[in-house]
Amino acid sequence: MAEITTINNRTGIEVLNEFQQFVQNLTASLNAKNLELRLLQEILGGSISNIHNKITGKRQWTFEELEKLMDYLKVDKGSYYNYLALLHSIESRIKESGYKNNFIQKKMGMDAQVFYRRQAKPELWTFEELTELFSIIER
Repeated sequence: MAEITTINNRTGIEVLNEFQQFVQNLTASLNAKNLELRLLQEILGGSISNIHNKITGKRQWTFEELEKLMDYLKVDKGSYYNYLALLHSIESRIKESGYKNNFIQKKMGMDAQVFYRRQAKPELWTFEELTELFSIIER
């Protein structure tokens, strides 16, 4: 069973950094195992070029792909679950910060529609956007 650390006492940046390191380690494990792209294609589906772009960091892994990789590599999923909990706590963390959505969205230079779409579907946030968001609300 994966060990899940409570994210209540941690900053969003801490959880993000932990998850980013986790994804980098997962990708390094793939490289260390010297897995053929065709095998990864069987495990993950999708095109070989798409998988290659994700291994090289040009594109982000989807949650579904990460889950398949974690199952295949049999790794602890604690960082993954903490990240999911963080995504689903964004709205409450924004409220706790006292900042209004309009202020945050403008500070990030993000279109209002994009900002509200990200809030409605937290999995759409990128690492860069989340880092910027938490750097604003956790000051």
